Amino acid sequence: RSCANACATFVDVREWADAGLWGDAAPSERDPGARNHPFPLLQEIVNDVLVPEGLSELLSSCLDKDDPGRLSAERFPSLKVLRNEIASLRRQCLDRANALMLTPSFVEMLAAPPGATNNAPPKAAFGEMNGRFVVPVAPTFKNKMGGIVHDVSRTGRTAYVEPPDLVGPTNDMRRAEAELRQEEQRILRAITQQI
Repeated sequence: RSCANACATFVDVREWADAGLWGDAAPSERDPGARNHPFPLLQEIVNDVLVPEGLSELLSSCLDKDDPGRLSAERFPSLKVLRNEIASLRRQCLDRANALMLTPSFVEMLAAPPGATNNAPPKAAFGEMNGRFVVPVAPTFKNKMGGIVHDVSRTGRTAYVEPPDLVGPTNDMRRAEAELRQEEQRILRAITQQI
């Protein structure tokens, strides 16, 4: 993100120096004697920067317009494919999690919320812990449920377990997230080399 921010800042400085302080007049139409530039040294430095053809367009289009800290999926279609895959895998994980919550044998293993009476049915929702979907489980059932125990509450009354039905799909989602990070790094390196 820091490279992307630097690229955006560079484009902003160029635009600011070229038009921002002088209005919409083209550089050739400006009358340097008409008014002094408020930052003459900065103007002098920016004027000496030669931007290769196409680089300015790349820098101005490489960031997502809706989320400026993120590389544009429109400019880089490989990112769009990976982001869509991650969203689809995430929906699949949540669908499986919701299906588990409708299974009585699964619900009986859930930990009761703090302050609940013994007669109150457990109410739990899936949460996320380090990118893994977990559910609060009564400690007596953590081995019966199987899956992966990611944490235990301070009181020891709740274990946060990733159900076995979600381990594989979540692994697929995490793999796709890693691929996305690698692709973003590759793109940022390519942009940096052009600068």
